[in-house]
Amino acid sequence: MLTRKKSIKSRSRRARRKRSKFITPDLVLVAGKLMRHVSSPDNPLSAAERLRGEFAQMEDGHDAEVRQFLQRAYFVAAQFRWRLGDFERFQVHPFWKQSGMKPNDPATSKWLLYLIMEATTPNLRQLADKYAAILDGLKQDQVEIDAVAARIQELGGIDAAYEAMQVRKRGDANKVQVCDKEQADPGDAHDAEVGDDAVGRTGGPALKTSRKSHKPPAKLVV
Repeated sequence: MLTRKKSIKSRSRRARRKRSKFITPDLVLVAGKLMRHVSSPDNPLSAAERLRGEFAQMEDGHDAEVRQFLQRAYFVAAQFRWRLGDFERFQVHPFWKQSGMKPNDPATSKWLLYLIMEATTPNLRQLADKYAAILDGLKQDQVEIDAVAARIQELGGIDAAYEAMQVRKRGDANKVQVCDKEQADPGDAHDAEVGDDAVGRTGGPALKTSRKSHKPPAKLVV
C-alpha cells in the first residue's frame, strides 16, 4: 500500500512547534532547555498588565472612563489576534492557574478582559462578558481602534451598546432559523422572518469603518 509522505517543510514546521513551549510568560522550553524570553516593551501582554493596573484604580466606573478603557482593551485584543506567540505567553500567565480557567481563543476579547479585570467572581465575570460582547461586536463591524469610544457613545453608552449587540445576536439567530425554514418549506419562510436590516447592525448613526482589519493594528499607547 502506497503512503503519502509529508514534505520536509511541513515536518520541520511541526517539529519547531513541538520543540518550543512557554512555561511562564518569561520562560520558554526549547529542545528540552529552559530559556528566558525577552519581549519588546510594547508587547501586548505588558500592555494588558498596564490596563490591569488602570482598571484596579477605576473607582466609580463612569461611562466616559469605561469607554476609553475599552478602546485601549480593543487595541490589545487585536494585537493578540495577530501575534499568536504573545497569545501563547498570555495563556501561561499565573492568573489562569489561580482562576482555574484556560484561555483558548484569541478571536474573542473575553479572556483578555478576564485577566485585566481579575474576573474571579461571578459578578466580575458577568461584567467582563458584557464588555467583551461590546468589543467583539465592534470588531465584527470593523470599527477603527481610535473610534471605539466614540462609537460606544453614539450607540448610547455602555448599557445601550451592549443591548444593541444582544439585539443583533438575537437577529442573527432568527436569520439562521429562517434559513433553516427556507430549506424545509420555502413558501412560508418569508412570512416567518423577523426584524429588518437594522437588526443585523449595531444601532445608532453610521460611523466610517475600515476594511483594514486584515492587517496588524498600528501602535497605540495604552
